[in-house]
Amino acid sequence: MKSFRELLGLGNPLLKQADTLVQAAQTYAVNGFKPLLKKFSFLREIDEKHWDFIVTIAGVFIAVDQVVNLGLADNRQRKLMGKVGAKMLW
Repeated sequence: MKSFRELLGLGNPLLKQADTLVQAAQTYAVNGFKPLLKKFSFLREIDEKHWDFIVTIAGVFIAVDQVVNLGLADNRQRKLMGKVGAKMLW
C-alpha cells in the first residue's frame, strides 16, 4: 500500500517535473523558433514542425541525461523515465 506522501507525489519531487518535461520542451521549441529566425535567416528553409519535433526531443534528451547523471536508484529512475516516455507518445 502506498504512503500518503507517495500518493501526493511528495516522496519524489522529480515526478512533477518529469510530468511536465515534454510539454515544457515543446513550448520552448515552438516559442523559440521565431526569435531565432530573426537572427539566423537560413532557418527560413527549415519546416517549423520538423524544428519543433527535433528541439523537443533534444530538450528531453538533455533532461534525461541529467537524470542519469544524478545516480538515482534504478527504481526511482525507471519511474521518472516511464513518466517522460508516456508523455512522448503524441
